[in-house]
Amino acid sequence: MPQSRKSLLFWLFSVPLVLLNPACLASRAPDAHDATSAEAVGVKTALLSQEAQGRLAELEDGLRYAHDEGDAQAEASILDSIGLLNYGNQRFDEALEAFSRSLALYRGLKAESFEATELCEQGAAYAALGMQQKALDSYKEALPMWRRVDRQREAATLGKIAEVFRMLHDSVEALHFNQAALDSYVQVGDAGGQATVLNNIGLAYFSSGNNRKAMSYFESARNAYLIAANPAGEATALNNLAVAYAASGDNNDALVSFDEALELQRKGSDRSAEAVTLNSIGIVYSRMGQSSMARKLYGEAASIYHTLGDQQVKTRDLNSLSLPVSEAKREGRKRKADTFEGLDTCAAQLPIIQ
Repeated sequence: MPQSRKSLLFWLFSVPLVLLNPACLASRAPDAHDATSAEAVGVKTALLSQEAQGRLAELEDGLRYAHDEGDAQAEASILDSIGLLNYGNQRFDEALEAFSRSLALYRGLKAESFEATELCEQGAAYAALGMQQKALDSYKEALPMWRRVDRQREAATLGKIAEVFRMLHDSVEALHFNQAALDSYVQVGDAGGQATVLNNIGLAYFSSGNNRKAMSYFESARNAYLIAANPAGEATALNNLAVAYAASGDNNDALVSFDEALELQRKGSDRSAEAVTLNSIGIVYSRMGQSSMARKLYGEAASIYHTLGDQQVKTRDLNSLSLPVSEAKREGRKRKADTFEGLDTCAAQLPIIQ
């Protein structure tokens, strides 16, 4: 399929991609397999809310005290918290500085698991800033440390490396590291991790134009999420499967998969995801020439956005409904789709990807 058509499909459907979180300490990452719903991209100096400013001031006071007391461990921990706060507020330059300072302290303390965590968080910040090679360097440096202390976190980091390669449009390396991550998750018996990587492999094949392979992996991911009792992940895999069907011109199977995803989202009361899926179903009906049904679904999606009070999202998606779209909008959506990399750190427990 031509690349322009593939970009248009991403633009049309707002694909809910499930992507692997970076490796973090188990005690700080209760669910390392959640998908991420917010893009960590572009904004480097976002303003902090009053509440966040207050929390940052408290952390900086604690940092000064720890430094004056010569408590390197406390200083490293507080710097990490400062980094996470900044990261969560899309202040990636500030987050990177804090993570890097924390990493230097943990290296001095020879605390290997904490050092590996900071490397992964540093890698996520680099990736959010578009510095993909530096992100790869950080993730790869963490790998042997996790191999010694936590094989599950090693698998997660392999998945993050794969995602960076996918963002760089290197499907060969992306598939290589995703397969390594999948093998590691199988070894440790982590069904949720397996599901996430299966989905990511499907995305890699879809990006390379191999829709048949992509469908196979999305279906496997759906089944793995079912085993892992993760209905949100299952819905995401179904949505990805539906987009792959639509890309192949199989609108009927696309509608079946979208409907199954919609049922799961409604059961989980995920209204925002429900609105995106309704919008996607409407687009399929529009492509099939059933404009009245399409308008009905667009209206349902818009109503949910209005109920959620998300005027910005409502406007964005309503604007996307007129077909065909302009080349400028297609290219803008392509750039956005290319950033669906889930670059937030699981330790921060940040909001998660459309």
